[in-house]
Amino acid sequence: MTDKEKQERRELRVEIKARKLIIKKLDTAIAALEMTANRQRSEREAKREKLLTYKTYNEAHDAYGWGYITEEEFDEITAFLESSQEMVDAATAEDIAIRTLKGWRSQAAGEQAALEFELLPQSEQSRIREENLRILKEREQRRKEREGGRPDQPI
Repeated sequence: MTDKEKQERRELRVEIKARKLIIKKLDTAIAALEMTANRQRSEREAKREKLLTYKTYNEAHDAYGWGYITEEEFDEITAFLESSQEMVDAATAEDIAIRTLKGWRSQAAGEQAALEFELLPQSEQSRIREENLRILKEREQRRKEREGGRPDQPI
């Protein structure tokens, strides 16, 4: 192995360590954001359940008229009745951030796997490629067998 090849392998190992560090940091950030998002979702669900006490505008109006709820609560109930489940299901900034970080994590993990594959000896790379090709062929065969029981064209 030449000095240049040794240097390239050292650089690959450093890149792999960097990817692992990135993945670890992304996992921490994702977990923190998921906790926040889950808490917010639970709060929205609890608020929704509270608002579901009044199923119609008339029920809420009667409760407001009798002083059981405040004007602010009446407005919230009215708005809720108009928007229904959308209040709970709406994507938050945390939800979007989680999706983004998971995408970055997936990309970093793919790059790490590719770098680790590159470090393997040629014989091992060839063996893995052949094994993957065999698995793909088996999957394709199973798919064809499943579809073989169904007619291609309706009668």
